[in-house]
Amino acid sequence: MNSQLSNLAYDNTLKADWLTDWFKAYYLYVDMVEKYDNDSLFVEIGTWTGKSSAFMASLIKYYDKKITFYTIDTFKGSPDEQEHNQIVNAHGGDLFTICHNNLKQCNVLDYINIIK
Repeated sequence: MNSQLSNLAYDNTLKADWLTDWFKAYYLYVDMVEKYDNDSLFVEIGTWTGKSSAFMASLIKYYDKKITFYTIDTFKGSPDEQEHNQIVNAHGGDLFTICHNNLKQCNVLDYINIIK
């Protein structure tokens, strides 16, 4: 990780191991937030448990950008993804609470708009 990203990851917003264990596109997210101006609009389709959403919102917060960020999901998985459906079913058929808790833990709820 570059030094700015490393600082972000350890800024009580995200833990580096939580991010890098599964998320391989973090440099794309950093590039987008650095590149786009205030008043930009970002939309993520497919939120799952909110980890990439938390990262994007954390970057918006870290860089003090006034970017409007929406994330959209049913939080019920995809019918053709058996492994995902097992995870969703194990959590009562809906992952919204897990997503919300992840975003809350990262202290980024003020930087993201969730559409369910």
